[in-house]
Amino acid sequence: MNDIHPLKPLIKLTIFDTVIPYVAGLVLLALFFVLTVKIMEARRLAKLRAESVGDTDINPVEEIEAALLRLDKLRQLIKDEQLAEFYLAVTELIKDSLAEVFGVKVKEMTTKEIEKIKLEPALRKIVLEFLHQVDRLKFSGLKSQKEEAEELYGVAEDCLHKMRDLTQAVKEPWQQRGLSTKTEI
Repeated sequence: MNDIHPLKPLIKLTIFDTVIPYVAGLVLLALFFVLTVKIMEARRLAKLRAESVGDTDINPVEEIEAALLRLDKLRQLIKDEQLAEFYLAVTELIKDSLAEVFGVKVKEMTTKEIEKIKLEPALRKIVLEFLHQVDRLKFSGLKSQKEEAEELYGVAEDCLHKMRDLTQAVKEPWQQRGLSTKTEI
């Protein structure tokens, strides 16, 4: 019985060697939980945004009327002879109106790219006339005159009026069926 001696482990484990794996596991579990919560929150917010966009029925005529009011305010830039600012602002206004009312994402597009978009022919004609006139003034290198800015103002106004006329003529499918809101479909 002298041969019997207590068993000794091959590796000496300290308290840190046994605790660290558990702590690391808890930290990883906590990170997984936090990421899961963040992903769920992001999905919930995206769903709310999508629902809020669907619930708010944009009245295109009111959007165009608001754009016409903004265009009228931009006329002050012509009077103040801030023509470069006027050209930028009026171009942005027309592109924003196309995006808001017709869902055509033209904000970052060039005139050549916009030419490829299928729009109603009358609207297409006036929008392209406006954009070509802006391009002529922007890239000609010549100093713009007030008369040219006033002419461009008139073309922009015609463009917005054409958009308003088109939006009044076209009804959404849900409106044609006599539904009061889009969410009833």
